[in-house]
Amino acid sequence: MATRIAWLLNLDADRELHDPVSYRASRIDAARIAELRAGIADLIAADDVVLGDDADAAALVASDTAFTVQAFCPTPSALARIQALGLPAPHAPAFSVLRAVNDRSFCAALGHGLAGSCFARDMNALDAHLKQPSPTGIHVIKRAFSFAGREQRRITDGVLDDSTRGFCERSVGRGEGLQVEPWVERLADFSRHGYLTRKGALLIGATREQRCDAFGRFLGM
Repeated sequence: MATRIAWLLNLDADRELHDPVSYRASRIDAARIAELRAGIADLIAADDVVLGDDADAAALVASDTAFTVQAFCPTPSALARIQALGLPAPHAPAFSVLRAVNDRSFCAALGHGLAGSCFARDMNALDAHLKQPSPTGIHVIKRAFSFAGREQRRITDGVLDDSTRGFCERSVGRGEGLQVEPWVERLADFSRHGYLTRKGALLIGATREQRCDAFGRFLGM
């Protein structure tokens, strides 16, 4: 018997990772679920379920197939939402671990992908880095927690306008750093999904091309 997956697509998880105290989960209506499913159709099996409300969960429980539940990102609100629907929440790491590995500083510590990049933890470090010319003449500044092209600013010739300086000061004021990279024109975007089991086995999927706009916002597969 095939195992179906019930997906909770909390695609605003970066906002919860950024500010878990103030974050309030938003409900996703049926039209938005249909739109999301169409955009990632190649990643969700035809028999899988995208959870939206109690009716979706009830229909899944009443079905005659085995199922597992997964969230786009297993944040506390996502796990609570799954349990509120009467479904078993998936195993998930502690929120502190989830937050640590989604912080851009985690990847920065492993090595920058672009020459001329840095992770600045205070305004002095940021200003010092911006005095060095970008290889492309434009820097992009990204907050520590952001997905899909959100929470970023582009500046030319290392000059911070008042709005962007405030954007940066608010980030470092919360104890978060900023990823700084040279802005490059997008030619293509690719992703490769994987799953690490609780026993340590790593399952790697196929490399897939994504459709993104000029700012890196995800449009579909």
